[in-house]
Amino acid sequence: MWNVYGLGPAGSSFILALKQPVYAYDPLWVKYGRLRSACAGGLGFYAIDKIVKYLPEASEAINKATATVFKEFEYVGVNCKVLITADDLRLKYLGVIMDREVFDKELADMANKYVEDLITSKTLKDGKVVIATGFTDMPEVSDSDKEVLLQYWVETEDVTPVVRISFIKDYLKSGYYWEFPEVKNGLVKVGIGVSCKELMERRVNTDYILRKFMSKFNVKGKVIKASSALLPLAKWRETHMFRDGKIHIGTAGGFVNPATGAGIMYAILSGVAVARNDFGLIKELAKEINRFYRVKQLITLAPQRVVDKAICSLVENMDKLDLKNLYGFKNYATVITSFIVSLIKF
Repeated sequence: MWNVYGLGPAGSSFILALKQPVYAYDPLWVKYGRLRSACAGGLGFYAIDKIVKYLPEASEAINKATATVFKEFEYVGVNCKVLITADDLRLKYLGVIMDREVFDKELADMANKYVEDLITSKTLKDGKVVIATGFTDMPEVSDSDKEVLLQYWVETEDVTPVVRISFIKDYLKSGYYWEFPEVKNGLVKVGIGVSCKELMERRVNTDYILRKFMSKFNVKGKVIKASSALLPLAKWRETHMFRDGKIHIGTAGGFVNPATGAGIMYAILSGVAVARNDFGLIKELAKEINRFYRVKQLITLAPQRVVDKAICSLVENMDKLDLKNLYGFKNYATVITSFIVSLIKF
């Protein structure tokens, strides 16, 4: 029987896809109760379609956890501000923002019917082991590919269903800033991600940087909760997944988009892939991650003006994107072309 260590989206999805009795243990529940993850909780329309395709049970959890259905996305740079709407792309919506506490609980509750017995980390049963929590077992990556996340939940009366992302190098060469509103809960989740290497070299405080960004974007309100985490935003390697005689999925297996930090879809699909021995799906996820690792490197190395121009150019060429496969090679090529053109013009 399988031992499943971690009951977040990856572990729960593994169990739901396996549909067999397992032994399970969740260190977050045992030690702290279910935490609100530093994850912003966003799922794009493409991610939702793909998740439901491979794991139909997740649809119910997504619906119950949805706090915002957003139709507008805004990139804010130093030299530009670009708004993308669902109408522009002829879509019904761009995505949803979930309450991760609710989402994780719904998935875990569904998976619980297959849990034969609860275990502790020191009393693993005989059988195979799946590690599904990066909280305690993240793959070893360089400090430049290891990112610190800090997120605040800000209670405010001015909650609009617009997602905002920014790459602003005034404070962070490698980092990014986000605003994800939970309209249903009257909250805005604001956060930053920055490499460990840069934090150590510049000796800056993440709380100071995040509050600088909040001031810049005029985000006002009462901070009711804060959460931090580490993410391995690195090129994906098979050794991240298979090590120490165990199989690692989700963040623990390096299944995270290096350019955006997006991880919910990768967590769920990696869990499904291992449960069903679908190594074709694992290979597909690995290709996506490694393509976006190159995008991350371009964003980190390029001057601010180039980053802004590249994103503006990408928006202007939305008609060249394949909206049915947002992570496909065609879209990757379009992103790379935008950066090259911007570099030439710069």
